[in-house]
Amino acid sequence: IAWEMPGALVGACCGAFALSRLETQWLSVAIALFLVGSAIGYVARGGAGSFRVQPWYFLPSGFVYALLSGLIGGMGPVLAPFYLNYGLTKEELLATQATNRAAVHLIKLLAYAFLGILTLPTLGLGVLVGVAAFPGNLLGQLLLLRISDLQFRRLVTGFVAVSGVLMLWNQRQLFGL
Repeated sequence: IAWEMPGALVGACCGAFALSRLETQWLSVAIALFLVGSAIGYVARGGAGSFRVQPWYFLPSGFVYALLSGLIGGMGPVLAPFYLNYGLTKEELLATQATNRAAVHLIKLLAYAFLGILTLPTLGLGVLVGVAAFPGNLLGQLLLLRISDLQFRRLVTGFVAVSGVLMLWNQRQLFGL
């Protein structure tokens, strides 16, 4: 958290600013390819991690995550490969991710409001989605208690891969499909 947060806070502000000025279609494709590649690398190495992660990696990766999140919305599992390859346990991974996501989303909300691109209806939808997530979080917590670290890593890796494939599918019009 200490390494990721400074970069994430700056990245969230930059991403919110850039959102009001850029087209972002190809960013989704690049992110999707990173997700799929990370999942394939993780599986190919037998769950040993697709790349080695040092603590300081979280400063630039937090910045990039928050910047892209500010540009194209939620980035979901983009940092999961970093957390997995760093060796966090399932509880550590989820707690770290939740803490950082809450801070990034709060900063993005403030930046969007400051830049005049946050509307009241959009804010209302965001609150509704947040409230609707509570039952899923409770079910997730119950599941987390019942699965091993290995099962958790496999689930996260699968989620990373599926997310990347779905992101590519959603941008298929860029490829003429």
